[in-house]
Amino acid sequence: MLIEEDTKKKYRCNRCSKVLITLFNMRKHIESHMQIHKCETCEKEFQTRTQLSRHLLIHKLYDCPECSQKFPKTEIQYHRADEHGVPIPTCGICGYRTESRCTLLKHQRRVHMTEKTIPCPHCDMKFFENSSLNQHLIRHNPVKKYECKFCKKKFPRTETLLRHERIHTGEKKKVCNRCGEKFVQKASLNYHMMKRHPDAV
Repeated sequence: MLIEEDTKKKYRCNRCSKVLITLFNMRKHIESHMQIHKCETCEKEFQTRTQLSRHLLIHKLYDCPECSQKFPKTEIQYHRADEHGVPIPTCGICGYRTESRCTLLKHQRRVHMTEKTIPCPHCDMKFFENSSLNQHLIRHNPVKKYECKFCKKKFPRTETLLRHERIHTGEKKKVCNRCGEKFVQKASLNYHMMKRHPDAV
């Protein structure tokens, strides 16, 4: 989207609202929305390289200060609590444990106090945080801005787009735990289970 301020041309991305001063840079930026960045360790997919870099931290191993074992950053605190008795923030109501007191407070407000103070401007629903409201708002205005690079079909959410594109790539992540047959979509796996393994449904 082209905008002009003080006779200077600027370009705003219609997907993330980022503003760039050259058309070349904007085209490169738009390409970043179309790329899929995959983690080589767990094959999880991300829309941007920054999201992938942040995700890769969970695979990095850290030394336990109390013993010689190594753990991902998200697990080391639980190991220290279970094996070495190092205190960890724990919910007194349900026993939920987390790495930080801030996350624990957020859990208690959302789950036990059912705090919902952010109203939807279109209906009577309320939400605990803006991210939940933003996901909900797609229902009221399902702008399909994420386009499949294979068939040009559009979707309102990136996760829906990535799931759809597996139809074109043939990537089969859904596996039947009875016979090992693989499927692209969960709906196909569910149909398979009803037809082949009705006793397991």
